[in-house]
Amino acid sequence: MHIYITGNVMGPAIKNLNNLVSLPTGCGEQNMVKFTPNYLVLDYLRDIGKLTDNTKSEAIQNLNTGYQRELTYRHYDGSFSAFGENDREGSMFLTAFVLRSFYQAKRYITIDDGVLNDAQTWITSKQQPDGCFPNVGQIIDSGIQVCLNVKCIIICVISIV
Repeated sequence: MHIYITGNVMGPAIKNLNNLVSLPTGCGEQNMVKFTPNYLVLDYLRDIGKLTDNTKSEAIQNLNTGYQRELTYRHYDGSFSAFGENDREGSMFLTAFVLRSFYQAKRYITIDDGVLNDAQTWITSKQQPDGCFPNVGQIIDSGIQVCLNVKCIIICVISIV
């Protein structure tokens, strides 16, 4: 048994931050799950004054790779899905997640504004009269599926942008 005492609740997490800086791979959903921690770690380490050149370089390279990879899952209409054009339609959740994440990653890498605008246009075109955004498209990750059983949950992801 090990007992850790720390004055900072983030202490244990800080020791493992480099494990969150990883190369995005997999389908559109998996790629984004690995893409997002890269800019979050950059933000956090920068804010606490612990960002090293090595970590910054690696995370930015991962962001660029993840960005290019995610573009392969983009539909002609600006939406995104787990398998791109191999899927029948774009995913509301993934498109909102991509839009939010790409917008935040713009602090570190070049993101085409056309990609952001097209995703936003697609999302807003799906908005229902009651203000909700339907759960359009397939979600592969079962954890995400459970969260999306609530009709308006997508608003939370979209409104953060």
